[in-house]
Amino acid sequence: MTDIDRARTDPKGTIWKELAAVEAGMLGITGTGQHMQPMSHHVDEKGGQLWFLTTRDTDLAKALQPGSAAHFVIISDTHDFYAWMTGPIAEQQNKDILDTLWTNTVAELFVDGKDDPALMLIALKLEDAALWSLPKGGSHHGWHVPDNKDRDPASLGVRNHVSFG
Repeated sequence: MTDIDRARTDPKGTIWKELAAVEAGMLGITGTGQHMQPMSHHVDEKGGQLWFLTTRDTDLAKALQPGSAAHFVIISDTHDFYAWMTGPIAEQQNKDILDTLWTNTVAELFVDGKDDPALMLIALKLEDAALWSLPKGGSHHGWHVPDNKDRDPASLGVRNHVSFG
C-alpha cells in the first residue's frame, strides 16, 4: 500500500519506490498516434531512467526516431497509486544493464542470445511525472466526485507533480 504522506512530501521517492514494486506499465511514443503497449521495465534510479527490452520489428521500436519522447504509466497492484511519466526515449547500448535484464525468460525470446540482431535496449530518461495516491484501493477516487465539499481533502488522496531535472 502506498504511503500517502510520503507521496505528499517525497513524490520523487514515492515514484521510484512504486516503479520498483510493479512489473510493467504502459509505454507509448509521443506523437506517433500508436496505442500505448504493456512493457516490463528495469528501474535505474541512479541514472534517472527506465530501461526496456524489445525487438526491432515491433511498432514501438520502429517508431523511435532521434529526439523521440515517450509516456509511461503505472498502476500499483493494490490500485492505490497511479503515475504518468514522460521524457526522451532512445536506443542505448549498455552491457551492464543488459546483463541485469537478462533472464531465462528473456533468453528464450532471442535465439542468438545477447548478440541477437533483433534485440533492442531502450532507455526512457525521466523528466516529468504526475502521481495520484489514494488512502484506499481503486474504488476510492475522491477527486473525481464533484460533491465531496464536506470531506477533508486529505482523505481523498494526493496528487503531486515531479520534475526529475
